[in-house]
Amino acid sequence: LNITTKQQAQTIQQQENANKVLTIALQQERDAVIEQQERNDEIERMATENAESVKTIIKTQPCAHTRLPQSVLDRLYK
Repeated sequence: LNITTKQQAQTIQQQENANKVLTIALQQERDAVIEQQERNDEIERMATENAESVKTIIKTQPCAHTRLPQSVLDRLYK
């Protein structure tokens, strides 16, 4: 009975250690996902600003009356 109790205690300790490692790995993964989302948001914001700048330039310059290729128009609408 004493040996079984020691084995159970060892098993519990090993499981607790494994849980700690998994908890740390999970937190690192969460942090990485949050950081990547922040980068994605910044890239999307910059892309939107750049598209708005291009639209403004196109509307205010003489080229505003020149037909753009459809692919360019499609990209600007996005």
